[in-house]
Amino acid sequence: MTSLKSLTLSMVAVAMLMLSAVGQLMGQQRPEEPPPGGQALLPDLAQSISRRNYSNGSVESVEVEGPGFTRALRYTTTKAGHDYELNTSTPVPHEFKKGEAVLISFWARTVSTRRETGQGLVQVHLSEGQSPWRQEAGRFVSFSDQWQRFYAPGVLSRDYPANHMHLKVFAGNVEQVIEIGGIELLSYGVGFDVNLLPKSLSSYEGMEENAAWRKLAEQRIQEVRTAPLVIEVIGGDARPVADAVVKAQLVRHAFEFGTAVNPNGLVRPTEKSHEIRRQKMLELFNSGTFYNHLKWPAWVGAWGDFHSREITMEGLKWFRDNGLAFRGHVLIWPSYRNLPSFMRKVADDPEAIRKLCLAHIDEIAAATSEYVQEWDVVNEPYDNHNLMDICGNEVMVEWFKRAAERLPGVRLALNDYSLLTPLADTRKQAAFEETVKMLLDAGAPLHVLGLQGHFGGTLPSPERIYATLDRFAKLGLPLRVTEYDIGSDEAELKYAFTRDLLMTVYSHPAVIGWQTWGISNIVKEDGSFTPEGQAFYELVHQKWKTAVELATDAQGRVEARGHLGRYRVEISKGDRQATFFIDLRKDAAPSILTLP
Repeated sequence: MTSLKSLTLSMVAVAMLMLSAVGQLMGQQRPEEPPPGGQALLPDLAQSISRRNYSNGSVESVEVEGPGFTRALRYTTTKAGHDYELNTSTPVPHEFKKGEAVLISFWARTVSTRRETGQGLVQVHLSEGQSPWRQEAGRFVSFSDQWQRFYAPGVLSRDYPANHMHLKVFAGNVEQVIEIGGIELLSYGVGFDVNLLPKSLSSYEGMEENAAWRKLAEQRIQEVRTAPLVIEVIGGDARPVADAVVKAQLVRHAFEFGTAVNPNGLVRPTEKSHEIRRQKMLELFNSGTFYNHLKWPAWVGAWGDFHSREITMEGLKWFRDNGLAFRGHVLIWPSYRNLPSFMRKVADDPEAIRKLCLAHIDEIAAATSEYVQEWDVVNEPYDNHNLMDICGNEVMVEWFKRAAERLPGVRLALNDYSLLTPLADTRKQAAFEETVKMLLDAGAPLHVLGLQGHFGGTLPSPERIYATLDRFAKLGLPLRVTEYDIGSDEAELKYAFTRDLLMTVYSHPAVIGWQTWGISNIVKEDGSFTPEGQAFYELVHQKWKTAVELATDAQGRVEARGHLGRYRVEISKGDRQATFFIDLRKDAAPSILTLP
């Protein structure tokens, strides 16, 4: 059995290796523009492709005012699916040689999207036109509504005959309309140093290590998340014990750090990775939620055995038995695509809709009330409003009131996306405020605002995010960042932004928790950290996890400053020893502990 000390040293070693790798990635210096001498291997695709229709969308050439080009390819994806289900694949009439350096260059912008980040998503790569579809260069990127240029260099791993390799643009992942222009495929020949070619590395304002916002965030964290940790040690005779050794270790943050999981791997593990991640769940987090098991279609058995009610209840009991807080997600997701199919059958009957919704709240509340501390009552009402269109917005008030009746003592939340991610104020943010005010004015027992954290590769600054948190905090309710992930393939960006987002969120007094949308965002199958996980571990389990060892003074007193939460306190003097658990809160009185 691995000792706690060995495990800690092992985790630190992994952390240092990952930090070194991330640092090396972030330190690479590349040119900002392609060097001269590149041979163009393809004509302008926007000129050679007029229109192509697919079962889930279309691609057409359109006039644009681009940076250096006047036509672009518009990809309209009408049904989300696999990325390749809407694509262009153009054979390259060039005979590639092993070791040949190439560069893909393109511009992209988003016209519209259903993606929760508010950003478009595309893959552009050079790969084989037939199995095994080997990819030699490419980028997976997300982008805003402004033209943005991307570069993807690569080195050919073998020889390829002419027309064997294809330049591919894949856009089928999500419902969206995007434009790709100025596409180029350049060859720099065999032996060219690929490090001399530009490579797009995303960044954001405030990413630099000496950014001014960091000092302010650190000051706020000290003010908001820490307090004096004062312990007074007395003997059995109630007299102070001097020179006693006091070891105090934070074992559970007051702030909730959580993740989404499938309960199946927790309660019925079938693979080694399940066992590993179950252990990491206990080591790293103090709260969690399920991705889909508590959504209405899953609850009524529409999604099969994997989402069975039996598994769901076993998972809830696992959380309770292991002392982890739990968020229920979600009571009502009010669009037909996210409701049981039988709800469509009563689409013309508002009263029937009301009865079915309230009956569902009654049933699931009765089954889960002892396990759940917070519930998303309504999810994403801005884009999911079929039921409100039929019954009126006041039906949401009914759902909150019924949930409060059936779930006494449980916090009730409104949850939505694209609230933290925009680079500027949006209509959706204003609509969210309006919905919150409507609910509160109507007497809805709304307790928490859930701000989803699905970020793309084009990121707002930490200062922008803090200002947005301020905006919603003025509504007078606690905030929680839910469903965090980042749509990028850049390790250094994922590491840096996760670190900076956590600092920003933890420093805001209105925020009560942060939750990543999947433990796989933090921990790989073998238990090692992802870039996001490395940033999370360094802050939450190193920098913010107070551990002190002090000797009592003549009055039997020790004092330090610690992060809020539950502490394990070990006191010893000679052969006298005792262990205690105390809770450090703001303005807490000194803890008086007796050493027998």
